[in-house]
Amino acid sequence: MNAKQIPGAGYHRRELGTCLPLKTPLSLHIFPAHVCNFKCSYCLHSLPPGKLLKKGFKKSLLDFSLFSKLVNDATAFSERFKVLILAGWGEPLIHPQIAEMVEYAKRKKIAERIEVVSNGLLLNREMSRALVKAGIDRIRISIQGLDSKKCLEMAGVEIDYDVLMRNIEYFFAHREKAKLFVKTVDAALPAKADREMFCARFGNISDEIAIEQVIPAIRDIDYSKFHSKFSKRHCGGNADRVSVCPFPFYMSVVHPDGNYAPCCMPYLPVDFGNVGDTAITAIWKGEVLRRFRIAHLKGEKGGTSVCRSCLSPQYDIQRGDNLDRHAEVLLPLYRTENDKKENT
Repeated sequence: MNAKQIPGAGYHRRELGTCLPLKTPLSLHIFPAHVCNFKCSYCLHSLPPGKLLKKGFKKSLLDFSLFSKLVNDATAFSERFKVLILAGWGEPLIHPQIAEMVEYAKRKKIAERIEVVSNGLLLNREMSRALVKAGIDRIRISIQGLDSKKCLEMAGVEIDYDVLMRNIEYFFAHREKAKLFVKTVDAALPAKADREMFCARFGNISDEIAIEQVIPAIRDIDYSKFHSKFSKRHCGGNADRVSVCPFPFYMSVVHPDGNYAPCCMPYLPVDFGNVGDTAITAIWKGEVLRRFRIAHLKGEKGGTSVCRSCLSPQYDIQRGDNLDRHAEVLLPLYRTENDKKENT
């Protein structure tokens, strides 16, 4: 196997607590589509449409004019993002202008690298050529099994597995400077032989490879069907509880409707603003997000019921991102003079 086995994103991470506060987010996650061609059993798209609507999740695509405004506004940050990730609660390749988005962001030089996260089914030859030409730096493909039968069980749809394999092989052969990262979840590979077969099959047609743990991210899904103790983190290590959620301190997320979020979870804890009305730089430095961060540093889970019931900090943070031992030092750095007067 030539591919490198990696945990999580696979890139070196600094100790987050020593880098804060940040003038520029380390990562920008843009969700081009709240639409998916899969219904993975551990994802919210496996829920009935009526339940999703009741929770405020609407199928939608990001308008390119809103995307370009967001990118243009992001050029005002003092530094480039470490990474721009086109992913989210949907399949990015469904968006008809996904390659144009990559090209536009690349031309504006807002990030050191640009990535797309996909299930790979729409990554045909035309799409592969368009993304490579646009300057994509990396594509992460999530595999839902080793054959069509397992994919039907995991993703809820019938697919031609041979087509999926040809898509991956073609991109790998024509990727130029881009990297291909193929990953799957442990629930799709229940036996040791399955995991070995996954590595053998994809280890020579990808640059990086990983088997990640399914995490209980969506409250409305019964994760007991995966027969996991959920004792490990998505990216490796023990799933120890944390008091301070690190995501609002280093990442920015934008949904297809332009709503800003402090993390990748589908439900917004509070209204942080919309990048169609307010520049992302202003939201990042704004009062709502500042007070939200303070509420996390004080151990109040952002002061919202959404955050109090969220398991993402426990299961989805990466090595070096635990802020619990830094909270006391960081708290005064996020407080203003008015805050200090209120606390005296």
